[in-house]
Amino acid sequence: MSYNFRHRFTEETVDRVFAWILDEVAKAGYLSPKAVFIDGTHIKANANTKKQMKEQIPAAARHYAKELMEEVNADREAHGKKPFDEVYDKVTENFPQVEAVVADAAYKTPHICKKVFDDGRVLSTAYKRPHSKNCIKTVQRHIWKDYEELADDARYTPAYAQRYKCRKETIERVFADAKAKHAMRYTQYRGLAQVTNWVKLKFVAMNLKKLATWKWRNLLSSFRFAFFSLIYVRDPVCS
Repeated sequence: MSYNFRHRFTEETVDRVFAWILDEVAKAGYLSPKAVFIDGTHIKANANTKKQMKEQIPAAARHYAKELMEEVNADREAHGKKPFDEVYDKVTENFPQVEAVVADAAYKTPHICKKVFDDGRVLSTAYKRPHSKNCIKTVQRHIWKDYEELADDARYTPAYAQRYKCRKETIERVFADAKAKHAMRYTQYRGLAQVTNWVKLKFVAMNLKKLATWKWRNLLSSFRFAFFSLIYVRDPVCS
């Protein structure tokens, strides 16, 4: 397994395995793509602490996810690497029937709000406190502020507020189980490509476990119903 992972499991192979298992879950009726939960977690890297490189990064690149992604992809292409895709674009491409995107307040930016609502979807998120420095309050309004207000309106809608509460039972629990039960607190692999493949295979295994559990529960429930029906037919209650 270790040799196959290091030398034979390409990014395309891992993606096909991940998509295949997800498709099996959907065929079994256990996947509802109407709402997608997006979040991130930290994994301790297996990095060489003696190898460091200092670079000055323009502060403006942090304001918009699109500009940052373009800079990252330009650097990756300059080094002969495959460019990254945004998570949202990749998920909605595979599941165009997504109706709502559930994420925490860190994703509540004008760019993300505009992207989601322009696509005809709803961003369900939390309240984001305003920031101020040097005891000076500056009132600014972004040209895409209207999209953030749409996200605020969705936050007060009971249906989307309930979906946001489900984050702790869905995406946050997935990350917690991955770290506690599947050794994903740190990685022994080096390089973003190998770590990405390693994480995807972790989630493939978790999806397989869930699929087996759901199928077993349905089978057990059907068996109990059939057994109860058999007893009821053989020993009818007379009044």
